[in-house]
Amino acid sequence: MNNPSILPKGILGHLYDIYLLCTFRFRNPHSYTKYRLIKSIKNMSNAENLIEVGTYKGITTKRCSKIFKKVYTIELDHELFMSSRKYLENADNVTSIEGDAKNALPELLVKTEPDTLVFLDGHFSGSDTAIGDEPEPALFLIDCLADHIDKLSAVVIDDFREFGYKGWPKKSELLQKLEDCFVEREFEILIHLDMVAVARTSK
Repeated sequence: MNNPSILPKGILGHLYDIYLLCTFRFRNPHSYTKYRLIKSIKNMSNAENLIEVGTYKGITTKRCSKIFKKVYTIELDHELFMSSRKYLENADNVTSIEGDAKNALPELLVKTEPDTLVFLDGHFSGSDTAIGDEPEPALFLIDCLADHIDKLSAVVIDDFREFGYKGWPKKSELLQKLEDCFVEREFEILIHLDMVAVARTSK
């Protein structure tokens, strides 16, 4: 077996997630595990482009740039925006946008391409993450997405465990909003590894 010390950090985190899952102690997946779930939803829904809300350091953005034709990523915090843009400067298919997703996402959806997957991860998570006028704007953003549903292949929402706490909407409110906006419009809801997704089942 290979020496674990030479394995990429993302792979090590993913293997640890598998261990936690097998021992029923799984809680918050590492970034590579999240990337693999996004990739699976991409393949399931035939998505070709990505909009990411919440760039943070750009790690997931860079991974996704290798499997999507175009990637748009939105970051509220100025320092995170500047550092992540530098980190992503060699990813030619990535467009970095600085601003509040409640303003930037509706504007982007008007001109975005069809067959788009939207990854909602733009909420306050403590530490050096940013906060807008509400800690988790998912309900507002889902309404915005519903207005452009013909362009969407899927929506993935991170950190499902946190809904209902810290001023975030309740889990039941999130699921009800997704049901109201997507379920009767050729999408199905999936919950897996602390992430919620709605994926198009037919076009």
